[in-house]
Amino acid sequence: MPTGKTLFPLLLILVSLLSPYQTTATPQNPVKGVIEEIKTPLITTKNTKTTLYVKIRNLSTEQTVFDVEMEIPPNLTKNYKTKKSVALEPRASGTVRYTLQIPQTTTPTRHDIETKLYHLGVLIDKAYATIFITSRPSNSYQRESRIIKVTIPPEMTPNKTENISMLVENTDEVSREYVLTIFPPPGFKTEQSQKKVKIPANSWKSVNFKVTPTTMAKPGEHIFFFKSGSQDTAPDVKMATTILKPLGGPRIIYAHLPPQVTYGSYFTITTQIYNPSKHRENIVLKVVTPPGFKTHTNQKKLWLAPEQTITTHFNVSIASYASPGKQDFLLKLCRNSLTIDSYKTSTYLQPKQVKTRVTTPTAEKVLGEITRIKTPEIIVENRETEVEVFVRNNHRYGAEYLIKIGSKKLVFDTNELKGYIPPGKEKKFVFHAMPKGLGGDTLRVTIYRGANHVDTKQVEISIRPTPK
Repeated sequence: MPTGKTLFPLLLILVSLLSPYQTTATPQNPVKGVIEEIKTPLITTKNTKTTLYVKIRNLSTEQTVFDVEMEIPPNLTKNYKTKKSVALEPRASGTVRYTLQIPQTTTPTRHDIETKLYHLGVLIDKAYATIFITSRPSNSYQRESRIIKVTIPPEMTPNKTENISMLVENTDEVSREYVLTIFPPPGFKTEQSQKKVKIPANSWKSVNFKVTPTTMAKPGEHIFFFKSGSQDTAPDVKMATTILKPLGGPRIIYAHLPPQVTYGSYFTITTQIYNPSKHRENIVLKVVTPPGFKTHTNQKKLWLAPEQTITTHFNVSIASYASPGKQDFLLKLCRNSLTIDSYKTSTYLQPKQVKTRVTTPTAEKVLGEITRIKTPEIIVENRETEVEVFVRNNHRYGAEYLIKIGSKKLVFDTNELKGYIPPGKEKKFVFHAMPKGLGGDTLRVTIYRGANHVDTKQVEISIRPTPK
């Protein structure tokens, strides 16, 4: 017969089994999910319905139920359901939809919306989205201001002030005063977020804003919104992104993958990571792939010695259901489940029916060709560099050629050069550029003869940090 000494341990075991606070997600087998994307309309009007889409991905190897909670400001809508659940298969993604009725009393301005992802009551990810509310439909009046270009540093550092410029055009026949506004992401401080500028008729003007990332801003990709308009004109809105580098700690120097891939092939994402600190770092490198692209593992645990640079690889396969076109890959560097750095890179998936054309057609090469593109063996960040392009005129008549050059990480003093090339001769064109940002990139050169496209070539470049 059980005694008091034997019953007490049995009761403890029974209480632990019936405890409502037990979860299936243990530290040894955590359930993981991420918010991949929040789609919102950039501009919507008062007293209308608008739809927001939240895309969730299940990173675990088993079916998982996630709770999505969207914190919508009360003045944006009424009687909305903030929390929704979604069940996802292993490695699958799903979308949760929110439909909002914008009240007539909503203030016409920017509104920030925070979305949180939970599993078993535990917060595992969160993301932010922004929508603009206007006072009346954009088709009720004409847009007379246009944001031609936004210049923003590709990378920013905490506590370092940077200049962000807006190039705005007045397309009206009379001079107008416009209000230019910058909407920085959370954690970024501006000396002046709004400026008034008078632009003559059919002219343009550049305006600078000083922006400083604070230590409250999270490292990674951030989105800025820009607006231009006046009281009686429709606003023009543009967005631009930058990468906030961590204040110390390891960082991703670059991530490289082929510029083009085909169905049924395998390729490798090569990533280089540098630890500038004076102590050893234990970090996790994660990769977020687009639908249809699979990796053997989506994360790697790494140990970095002080001032060590290491290179690691992810092998990627392409499924038959992947959609052709541009494919974005996001690499995240995490410490204690917090993202300390991120790097976005992309490739292009060729359609199944289209074969990659490597060389220029013979009919076009009759007019000329790019014989070679010469770049320095070592390109150093923030040091001016030269790119030499050699063009040959294969035609029996001399002509003027237009050479266009472009790269995401090289800022050229001019992207176009013109020059006359005699028949059967070769000529060198020199471009001057300032490297901005680290890592690999593709340099693309295209030449034209009159209205005819003649040849296109591209080379891979790599930008290294400035030596100390």
